[in-house]
Amino acid sequence: MSFVRVRPAQIAFAFLILTAGRVGAQADPRLSLDSLLSIPVHAAARYAQALSDAPAAVTVITRQEIAAFGYRTLDQVLARAAGFYTSYDRNYSYVGVRGFSRPTDYNSRVLLLLNGQVMNENVYGAAAMGTELGFDLSLLDRVEIVRGPVSSLYGTSAMFAVINLITIDPSRTSVAASVEAGSFGAFLGSGRIELASAGRSLLVGVQVGREDGQDLYYPAYADGSTRGHARDLDWTRLASAFAAARLGNLRVQARISDRDKGVPTGAWGTDFGVPGSETTDGWLQAGVTYERMLKTGVVVTATGTADRYRYRGAYPYDGVVVSDASDMNRAAAGLQVLWDMTASNRVVAGGSFTRTMRADYRTRTPGEPENAADLPYSAAGVYVQDELHLARWITLILGVRADDESRSKVHVTPRVSAILRPRPSTTVKLLYGTAFRAPSVYERVFTNDPDVPYNDLGPEQIRTYELVAEQRIGDTGIVRISLFDDEVSALIDPVTDEDDNYQFANVGSVRTRGVEGEFTMGLRSWLLNGSGILQSATDLSNDSDLSNAPSVIFRVGLNGPVRPRVEAALQGRVETGRLTVTGLRTSAVGLIDVGVTYDIASRFSVAGFLDNALDQEYAHPGGLEHRQDAIVQNGRRWRVQLRVR
Repeated sequence: MSFVRVRPAQIAFAFLILTAGRVGAQADPRLSLDSLLSIPVHAAARYAQALSDAPAAVTVITRQEIAAFGYRTLDQVLARAAGFYTSYDRNYSYVGVRGFSRPTDYNSRVLLLLNGQVMNENVYGAAAMGTELGFDLSLLDRVEIVRGPVSSLYGTSAMFAVINLITIDPSRTSVAASVEAGSFGAFLGSGRIELASAGRSLLVGVQVGREDGQDLYYPAYADGSTRGHARDLDWTRLASAFAAARLGNLRVQARISDRDKGVPTGAWGTDFGVPGSETTDGWLQAGVTYERMLKTGVVVTATGTADRYRYRGAYPYDGVVVSDASDMNRAAAGLQVLWDMTASNRVVAGGSFTRTMRADYRTRTPGEPENAADLPYSAAGVYVQDELHLARWITLILGVRADDESRSKVHVTPRVSAILRPRPSTTVKLLYGTAFRAPSVYERVFTNDPDVPYNDLGPEQIRTYELVAEQRIGDTGIVRISLFDDEVSALIDPVTDEDDNYQFANVGSVRTRGVEGEFTMGLRSWLLNGSGILQSATDLSNDSDLSNAPSVIFRVGLNGPVRPRVEAALQGRVETGRLTVTGLRTSAVGLIDVGVTYDIASRFSVAGFLDNALDQEYAHPGGLEHRQDAIVQNGRRWRVQLRVR
């Protein structure tokens, strides 16, 4: 492993197990609907707002729901939200939003934050969503999901959504740990310590895990020596640690993670069915935030971050292992001023500067010179947003940002929102926004033929119109319906020429339109939530359906107590088929997941989860690097987890 060795993490984990029983249990009370609606949202406007005040369609998923349904990776959490769907190619996990998910795009069109710190790296622009994220979700207090373009506040990559992971801010001292075992040799151990005193807190968490994975069969390789079987190649190894400390107005956080993954699909034309094809992703990050109120109505926030990302890949070809690698070193600083000029006018303005000292992509074939490209660059941006309460029932929000990057032109991205409240229980949002994504280093330089010159790529851009209606239903429910119209221009997508040279290019435009709904309802002590979307995604360059875009998705979830000390969770998801990059279509699928948690004693509980309980066969579209038209997904899987508080 690159940064983290398992042994220190195992020692820390064992310590947590031994000490957990000596510390009082910390309850996880079920949130009422009022509590849920009053949870502050930060990512939509870069300051705390109520859900109804945010200039976007926003979903908040709490730690209680993450625990009840047993979500282990971020893509599972996001699939709970309206308009989101996932893909998995047995190496990385991908998230689609409102009908848009390009195969092997590394989630570069979604901005991922951890307590406001950018998590997208600068070689691929990737936002890690699966086990490659290397983060223990039990450390989260909530996940903020802000749909739509938000480049007016964040700059590049904030095209389809901004996802902000908010960690626990300890209010008392406690220790917790869990051990989980499951299908296919899966093991996951995690633990955390929370310390708190007046004005101070500390959160520390560690996680280690492994999985042997499934033996897989791919008909596309049935004519080879392995007869299409990939055995003992789908393995995963991971380790991570996170720490966050708060001292008055100062907050510091740091994380380290490492994930090794076997690649069983024969991607990129590698030897199929033999060991040696694997990837490693490692992160080392640190960030500091200082916030201070200078006078009544003026709050200044200063931030500083430093990151290192490391990727290594090994790919066997005819017995020769070809490697590729990437390294990124980055530092960033930001300053923001929030000023309540009057009781009805709030202005937020700020700027950021990022220096990427190293952003390289390298390939090496034994016996040949290394093919390497390092493209360091700087980026600066300034933004301003004005929130005007024109009357009791109408708020106007105007924002704009300008970004200047040393490797491309200046980008100006505006956003306009009008929030109407015709009744106390009704909110209507009229939204318009634009965003951009600068091409990544990988997209600029990648080709499978080193004699082919680099493409001169321009930025992608998106324009979005959206109408959102939110209705409170009594004291127990809320419903949201959104109509959206997105158009992406100068789309960056992989293409192949007549000689099968693989490169990225600005190839056209895409339009996605649809209606999306989401609801939450309290039923006595149970919580019912669900979502659905009807959408179309069109490639405007040839007026055809866009690949990897299901037209209908529906999900419903229910969780609550079934008897004293026993809670159950049930969720179902139905999704229509998706077009593959080769023009075929995957089958529609319906999935059911079940979870049960039993509190054995005040400090101990056991939870069991059954994913894909009906053992449905289904597949996700692959990318141009796969011989398979679609990648088969997991069948029925069980997991048992022991939790100690």
